[in-house]
Amino acid sequence: NSIVVLFLSVSLNLFHDFIINGVKCRPHSQPWQVAIIKNNRIFCGGVLVHPQWVLSAAHCHQRKPQINDLMLIKLNKPVIESDSIHTINITSQCPTPGTTCVVSGWGHLPNALQCAHVPVRSAEDCRAAYPGVYNTGMLCAGSKQDGQGACKGDSGGPLVCDGVLQGIVSMGMFPCTPFMKPNLYTQVCVFFHWIQQTIRAN
Repeated sequence: NSIVVLFLSVSLNLFHDFIINGVKCRPHSQPWQVAIIKNNRIFCGGVLVHPQWVLSAAHCHQRKPQINDLMLIKLNKPVIESDSIHTINITSQCPTPGTTCVVSGWGHLPNALQCAHVPVRSAEDCRAAYPGVYNTGMLCAGSKQDGQGACKGDSGGPLVCDGVLQGIVSMGMFPCTPFMKPNLYTQVCVFFHWIQQTIRAN
C-alpha cells in the first residue's frame, strides 16, 4: 500500500470525528501541517520539521505503541518552501504547564483545517488522567471548561506552543470526550536530539 503525503491539499470529507469544538484555521496559519493519505484516505496528520522530513506518530505506521509514539518520514525530494508551506522549529526546551497551544487537524468540511486552543497540563494531571500509561516522553493538553481537543484521525498532527512544535497527537479517549480527559501527545522536546541526529544521519 502506498502512502502519499500532502500539504493542505485534501478534497475528501472522509471522517466525522476530528478536532473537537475547534474553529477553521486562518489560511496559511499552519503551513507545517501535513495530511498523510493512504489508499485515497486521510488517516493521519504530520508536521514538516525539515524540507525533506515529516514527523508523525509511530502508531500511524504500526499498531499504537505505549511509548515513543514518534516516527520520521523522509520525502522523495525536499519541498519548495513558501508562505503557505514551510517547516516549523523544534526545541529541547519543554513547555510550561498552563501554556496555551494550538492543535490542528481536518474537520467536517473538505479543505477546512480545524484549530483548537488547549492548555498544557501538569505532569500530575497527566498521570492522574492516564495512570499506568503516562510517562515522561508524553505531555497532555486540554481543558474541561471548553472541551476542545483532538480526536480520531488527528493522530500525528502538531501541538504548537508559541510558534514551536511541542507535541505530536498520540492518544485520547474514544468516543472523544475532552470534557473528561485531556489528550496525550508525544513530547517533542524529549526527542529533540533523536530527531536531529536521525535527519543528519540520513
